[in-house]
Amino acid sequence: EAVGLWGETAPLSVDVEVDGVRVVGTLDRVGARGALRYRPGKVRGKYLVRAWVDHVAFCAGSGGPTCFVGTDDTTVHFEPVDPERARGYLGGLLRGYRRAQTGTLPTYEKSSQAYVEKLGPKAHADFADRIVTRRPAPFEPHEGAMRAARKGFSDDWSDFTDDADGYVALATRGREDPFVPEDHFARWALCLWAPLLTHKQDGVPS
Repeated sequence: EAVGLWGETAPLSVDVEVDGVRVVGTLDRVGARGALRYRPGKVRGKYLVRAWVDHVAFCAGSGGPTCFVGTDDTTVHFEPVDPERARGYLGGLLRGYRRAQTGTLPTYEKSSQAYVEKLGPKAHADFADRIVTRRPAPFEPHEGAMRAARKGFSDDWSDFTDDADGYVALATRGREDPFVPEDHFARWALCLWAPLLTHKQDGVPS
């Protein structure tokens, strides 16, 4: 019902330049109210990340809100982002993409989300600003957030963890500690999740 009420949508072409890189593609399901994403299940972290990548590309061009409709009261939306700021976020994602092409990027799905969510909105907004302005600053991983991250990676009481994923197990094989160095993990986790959580709101946009 929520999807039907959104209104008509159509594909939208994207063509923006960020840090000397031309980003070209097509965004599905964009209409007068903004972009729409949906699935017949919970809106988990990996689906949020996919929607967020589309959202910053959307906002780097024409822009608007992006709504992700899910079941069990998990519907969320991303607020519109200023085009210049969206390009800054997109640049951070591109830097992560390049890093992943040349080495292991320790941005495990559940542990990275757990780390950043533990820090709270003020820390999210501060690091989001750092990404846009590329402002260097001293950085130390948060001890409590690292405990949450480690539990998200492996937990004797849960199978819904990163190490239950065969690809993660393959990427971390032979490593005594998948979080060493911790500051490397924490920085990339924040680079991915801090802007996303800063602009995420519950429910359908008004």
